[in-house]
Amino acid sequence: PETAHGGLLGARNVGMGGALLVDDGDIIRPDLSDDSGAGCLVLSIAGQTRASSAVSRGAAIVGPHVYKAADVSTWRVGICPGHAVTMGKADSLVVKASRYNKEAPFEAVEATHVSPGASLREVQQFVAQGRMPRPLYFGVRPYDGEDEAPTDGYNLLTPQHLDDDGSLALDGDVDEGAWCAWLTLEPDASVSELEAAAEASRVALRLESKSRGARALPLRSGLDETLSVLGGLVFTCSGRGARFHNLKPNRDSLALRAGRRNLPLVGCFCNGEIGPPPFRERGGGTVAEGEAHVAGFTCSAVVLRLDGAEDAQHPPV
Repeated sequence: PETAHGGLLGARNVGMGGALLVDDGDIIRPDLSDDSGAGCLVLSIAGQTRASSAVSRGAAIVGPHVYKAADVSTWRVGICPGHAVTMGKADSLVVKASRYNKEAPFEAVEATHVSPGASLREVQQFVAQGRMPRPLYFGVRPYDGEDEAPTDGYNLLTPQHLDDDGSLALDGDVDEGAWCAWLTLEPDASVSELEAAAEASRVALRLESKSRGARALPLRSGLDETLSVLGGLVFTCSGRGARFHNLKPNRDSLALRAGRRNLPLVGCFCNGEIGPPPFRERGGGTVAEGEAHVAGFTCSAVVLRLDGAEDAQHPPV
């Protein structure tokens, strides 16, 4: 399968932006200034390669309710003279599930109407010390007939402005009847998401088996064309690292290595990451193929298994 992963490196050495990390060891800080002559680094891998993405951002519902969009509309924003785009707007929400505290599960409740503006005030009252979480996203997930309110699988939209009537303008589409919730990014949620994505990647690469009757394919250790190589490429946001993970270092790499302690990793801190959606967001999962996009505040990794000349489906006994 084909996969596209990468990151945007800043032209100046600011903090960890643009630092290359080699297996949690030496840190190389390349000079990417305009007069350095540096360009971009392209890595092409050929052979019997199996690739599986493991992407995390750590989105978690932060408010007391999960809603459905009751009334929606659109708004237009000018991009340049003569050109504008149409985006979604949530005008009214219906409360479908509630929880009493952050650790409690969501339970179905009698439907009540609320404006997006009022729902935002409920978030502020719900969180500790009344501090509004940052960053804050409005998650939207199409209704697929679920009986219970979903806690993941949302498409994270960025609020653009709140009107006087309480309606909320967004930077994407929202359909009537869609599930909605307020979400923020949390370190524990990100670690859990990345560990789940790494486990799914190991299954996809047939390093582990989750179903009865299926057989994992061990890595081959021959010194000729039967050699198997396993490793990961990691592109993580310069805003993550220890600052995001409550001063705990190497949390992203440890999560990727959960279940395979010696997995070789190489990558860099970026000012924008390229890859598929995060594992527990809309369109996520262990998807190596598909359209890549530029995201923010993610750890975007791809685990690669490169087998030798032998068919990976029929390894030598």
